[in-house]
Amino acid sequence: QEGGKALPDYHSVEKGEEIVKAATDQWGAIHAIVNNAGILRDRSFLKMTDKEWDDVYKVHLLGTFRLCKAAWPTFIRQKYGRIVNVCSPHGLHGNFGQSNYGSMKMGILGFSKALAVEGFPHLGDNILNSYVCRREVWYSGEHYTAHSSISYDSRRHGGKGSGSFKAGICGWS
Repeated sequence: QEGGKALPDYHSVEKGEEIVKAATDQWGAIHAIVNNAGILRDRSFLKMTDKEWDDVYKVHLLGTFRLCKAAWPTFIRQKYGRIVNVCSPHGLHGNFGQSNYGSMKMGILGFSKALAVEGFPHLGDNILNSYVCRREVWYSGEHYTAHSSISYDSRRHGGKGSGSFKAGICGWS
């Protein structure tokens, strides 16, 4: 349906409870979350500061954890909820100057896998994007696009179906 409504929220992703509260105050429920917030603090590992590491950690991994943690009890109580956690091929393949970013993205993937297994008995098939992240790069004119494909096969955990999610698309010129 076209013409849906959105609620702008200006809290830090570290304030997951406040974000979920704003949504439930507005609509009375929450059915899905998308953890797509991100920052870069690119620097070689030798020159990286603790602050550059911590800044990336707080936005990517801690922010993902806090928003999922805040929404999880509601999802369990209503027996429904969907989570999309965005990862990156840089976590699997590495990239110069992104040891902080790649570490957090792999942390998000591991976190997502665990939530998919834990959530299945309560929330059923396809609660969460998880399991396989592959890297494909296409050349299109002057732009490269890296595409991450995330899939979860619920049959591995007693379910009857499976789901495939396109979880992250990024590009550069």
